[in-house]
Amino acid sequence: MSKLVPEEVPAPIATPHQNNKVQSPSSTVSPNVVAAISAAVHQYRTSTAK
Repeated sequence: MSKLVPEEVPAPIATPHQNNKVQSPSSTVSPNVVAAISAAVHQYRTSTAK
């Protein structure tokens, strides 16, 4: 029977690669921006809480 039905070969699975990129100083977020976003989220959540 195996001679009549061709063997199915699964497609190779891509191996995950390591992402070793380190954020450059120009792409970091200012602590003031983080604080402003955190405050806005907190304010939104407290105003919409039921």
